[in-house]
Amino acid sequence: MKLLRSAAVLVLLASCTDTNSPVTPPQVSLATTVAWSAGQVRLRSQAFMGMASLPVVTIGNTAVPVTRVNDSTLSATAPIATGSFPVSVQLPQKLVSAGSVTLKGFEGEAVGPFMSGRAALINPGETNPLVLSYGDSGVVVVDLNANAVVASVPDSVASPDCTMSPGPSYRGPTYFVVQGEVGGVCRYSQVWNLYPTVSMVDSTPIYVWTWYVMAEVGPKRWFAEYNNHTAFWSCDSQPCTYNTTMDVGAYAVTMNPSDSRFIFTPSSFPGSTGGPPSVFNVTSLDTAMLLPGNGSVITAQYSGTADTMFVFGQAPSATPNSQAPMHLTAVRSDGVVVRDQPLDSLGYGGATQLFNDVAAPASSPYIYALTGYTVDTTVVPTLVVLDRATWTVVGVAMAKGVSANTVKLMWYRGGVWVIPAPALHKVFVVAQAFGYNMHQTHSAILTFDTP
Repeated sequence: MKLLRSAAVLVLLASCTDTNSPVTPPQVSLATTVAWSAGQVRLRSQAFMGMASLPVVTIGNTAVPVTRVNDSTLSATAPIATGSFPVSVQLPQKLVSAGSVTLKGFEGEAVGPFMSGRAALINPGETNPLVLSYGDSGVVVVDLNANAVVASVPDSVASPDCTMSPGPSYRGPTYFVVQGEVGGVCRYSQVWNLYPTVSMVDSTPIYVWTWYVMAEVGPKRWFAEYNNHTAFWSCDSQPCTYNTTMDVGAYAVTMNPSDSRFIFTPSSFPGSTGGPPSVFNVTSLDTAMLLPGNGSVITAQYSGTADTMFVFGQAPSATPNSQAPMHLTAVRSDGVVVRDQPLDSLGYGGATQLFNDVAAPASSPYIYALTGYTVDTTVVPTLVVLDRATWTVVGVAMAKGVSANTVKLMWYRGGVWVIPAPALHKVFVVAQAFGYNMHQTHSAILTFDTP
């Protein structure tokens, strides 16, 4: 009996130490369950500790780049995609499921109302973004989330036949410099409050012309641009005094009322005799600061605290009007570039110079830059997302499959506008015609979801 008992113990020990028996691999968990398209997805496991080489990580059907964060944490770069995708990790023991991650990015496009000119956000900070632009005639106010016209203003107040775009005013987001048309004749420019009520506020010294853009940049201070000619009016006394300069065909004005500055865009080109770009003083209407770190400013937006201007533009170049690389920069109030992100360095080729816009709402941790990259000979509108605290790229959302008409609208004099809606976890991109006499022309509204 003792011999049998000893033999049984030996058999049991042998079964416990059998090298062919299955080994349970360590568990892998997702520290990130929602991320931007092309963003970072973190995974945790004790199995990562001491590994000589990093394991293969697959998101969906795509093996993705992996970097080490610490002993037990890896970071995987998600593919450019939207939706829910399984995440798996190839450990030495076996292929392990880590769960699923939801990637946020491009959701789709919709045909919008008849719109042309600048799409101006008129209710910043509210949940559903409302934008104002010219319609088939007169002005329309559009709820982007509902894709619906919620208000309109008649042609006699503001007409798409008289200017390319309603111009902004220092008075606030619902005030615009416009020209009405009566009997086929454009009237002198006026300042109107266009929403939610419609009322004329002031007349301007700007004579009747088919302007690209007009703006009331400060009290008794005016700016207008037509066909590479700018005009600055100072109206402290009558008649108003004004001076003219040359630029590169501005179609927008960005104002910073808190420090009485403004910039028209685009301004200068790399290597141009008029460069570098200038920011102007409202009171004196002369240069407040130069931007030598930028060869051109295609579009710009001030931060919520107004101490930083986010600039989408080209790098400086010695070659006049060159196709210099595109950059997104943060410029301090003294003109010094404190942050810079070359958009040609993201691994997608050269960023387009045909359409660009930037938005940096105070209530969002992100900065959104809209550009385009060529994929299979087609330029794809692309939303590049930066963390405003670290200035790192946290997402790249390509709007693959958008219609050729949408891309055409974006190319037409830069008629593309980024409108974030942080409360909805969305970013809207509005593409619309930018020119004179734009009738029966639908806009396009692209929607991006955010984490």
